[in-house]
Amino acid sequence: MKEDQQFSNDLIENEHLNKYIEKKVRKNSRLRVGRKNKEIKKYRRRLIFKTALPLCLFFIIIALISGYFVSPYSKVKNISIEALQDQNQLKNNLPIQVGDSLMMVKLNEPKVIKLVKQNDINVKNVKINWKGHNEAILKIKFYDFYAYFKHDGHYYPVNDRGETVKQPASINNKKNVLILQGFSNKKRIKTTLLQYEKLPNDLKADVKEVKKETTVDDPQKVKVYLNDGNQVVLQNDQLAKKMAYYPSIKTTLKRPSVVNMEYGAYATPIK
Repeated sequence: MKEDQQFSNDLIENEHLNKYIEKKVRKNSRLRVGRKNKEIKKYRRRLIFKTALPLCLFFIIIALISGYFVSPYSKVKNISIEALQDQNQLKNNLPIQVGDSLMMVKLNEPKVIKLVKQNDINVKNVKINWKGHNEAILKIKFYDFYAYFKHDGHYYPVNDRGETVKQPASINNKKNVLILQGFSNKKRIKTTLLQYEKLPNDLKADVKEVKKETTVDDPQKVKVYLNDGNQVVLQNDQLAKKMAYYPSIKTTLKRPSVVNMEYGAYATPIK
């Protein structure tokens, strides 16, 4: 009887123990599942953040770029010119204007400089500087015109590239400039100017005019008119070399003469 009672008590204790163990197991299972759920949620948040961040940055950059291009900061605000010529006339011939795209102007600076030179043959050099962010300063240097092309009683400035300005100019003192006459070839004009520049200053000051005297047999023939009344005939590509002998020849002349220096040298009095 006692043994049966003890057995019953043991069964009851085992049942309580099993229930306790089951309760603990269920509790621990819930804890593990909760921890897993939290880790999954954290992972999902990190994944969403990593995916969304580049997209957000992309759209922010696009918005900033779009905002910049529609703002005044992306346009040329002002254009000023540093030059000795009439600035109003220069501005009218510029290939860029206020309000043009700043980026396009800066990317195409060499082309802008080339167009400025093409629009005005008087322009020798152009340099573009920037003040602040979007204010352009064009420093323009012009050719020094020491030669003039004479045609129909008018005088047209000539630069050292042999190019003739279309508008005639007035000359206050013809003794300080070189007059060219009869030339139609830009290359011949340039050659003559280069030869003239090689002359010593005293001889250069004595040259008044160079006139084309070409023939079929001698396409380089020119006549040099001097302030002393004499004339020298030679080839224009030999002007500097042969004119170097003129001072010594001049001392032998008793009256104004034409000195022919094409082949050798001989003088004929002017009638």
